[in-house]
Amino acid sequence: MRNAATSSFRHLRSFVQSSTPRAPHSLRLANRLDIHHTPKHGSWLNIAEIELSVLKGQCLNRRIAEMTTMQVEVAVWEKSGVT
Repeated sequence: MRNAATSSFRHLRSFVQSSTPRAPHSLRLANRLDIHHTPKHGSWLNIAEIELSVLKGQCLNRRIAEMTTMQVEVAVWEKSGVT
């Protein structure tokens, strides 16, 4: 979701209630949203590329033969919070 008029749940809720005949259904869907603010400069794709590059350098810098081993390694890396 972009930083526009929907920058807060309050704005989104008022928009859904005023513009939709199926407001109760739309509100249920809106309640399931998890709003993440995007940066003013740069894009979410840049942030994702940086995060993946750090993951590759700190965790996946060697050959890992099994998918389950890689999943465990990535989970440990995520929990450590080192970026």
